[in-house]
Amino acid sequence: MQKAWFYEVHGPKEVLKLGDFPIPYPVQNQLLVQVRAAALNPIDFKLRCNPLVFTDFPVVPGCDMAGIVVGKGDHVSRFEVGDEVYGNIQNFNAKGEFKQLGTLAQFIVVEENLVASKPNNLSFEEAASLPVAVQTAVEGFKTAGFKEGQTIFIVGGAGGVGTLAVQLAKQLYRASLVAATTSTAKVEFLKTLGADEVVDYTKTRYEEVKKKYDLVYDTIGESKNSYVVAKDGAPVIDITWPPSNPRAVHSSLTVSGEILETLRPCLESGKLTAVIDPAGPFHFCDVIKAFEYLETGRARGKVVISPFSAPYLTSEFCNSKLVPQRSFIGC
Repeated sequence: MQKAWFYEVHGPKEVLKLGDFPIPYPVQNQLLVQVRAAALNPIDFKLRCNPLVFTDFPVVPGCDMAGIVVGKGDHVSRFEVGDEVYGNIQNFNAKGEFKQLGTLAQFIVVEENLVASKPNNLSFEEAASLPVAVQTAVEGFKTAGFKEGQTIFIVGGAGGVGTLAVQLAKQLYRASLVAATTSTAKVEFLKTLGADEVVDYTKTRYEEVKKKYDLVYDTIGESKNSYVVAKDGAPVIDITWPPSNPRAVHSSLTVSGEILETLRPCLESGKLTAVIDPAGPFHFCDVIKAFEYLETGRARGKVVISPFSAPYLTSEFCNSKLVPQRSFIGC
């Protein structure tokens, strides 16, 4: 058995429990990964609060993780035991494949095509913060058909997706002008990420923004208001569902380790950096506090969970020699 956070009914964060959960066994193309860090996303508490997808109880929440491969199925070809990997383990694009065992557990199984090798210069915490947010950010640019030299207005520039969208716009998609919204305290922070212009939403309304942009990229669901800064006929991307403006195009994400591998040069060169909220990382024992913080909507970058304590697994279980880990220390 392992320790995991799970819920047996839908509801607020208080329905979460820390308890024993079976350690899964990897089959076919699956990896067994010892989780070293995980990250929370809004989808995690939305699924906890409402039955948006079908899955059996108990449910262990979590999509993002980084960890070490400790076992693998017979059909795995890309990874070996001991490899450090990261990824989004929940393939939202595949119907009927939402995993009951998410990443707020000491061990998880994941298909090898959903993960990538962890860049050497990233910590487990930094790597865990990236998958869902960066996959979402990239999809928005693809959906909009964004071209080099165009201008972009990012709504919610300091959030998990927003911080990456700002960097991607500047470093990968080579926007000629990157503007983003945030609160007063985070204005200078966004400039360090590459924003050319930062709009303080506590002081400036969308109607007061003088420029018009080739793309409005809304990460917080305000497209019913933010669309006014778009040029005539320019795309308005909204990553929330349903978009609050019928003109906006919803953009979700493609879950794939290949996307993470494609971004590896940007990550290893430092052109793209992970942003972890300074309130964290939160210890594995403090998951409820982490959700409470995330649900305020004020997080800067990603809310990360680390460290995870892990029990010892025998080599017979994982079909390979393992380095013993310290026993779980109760919360």
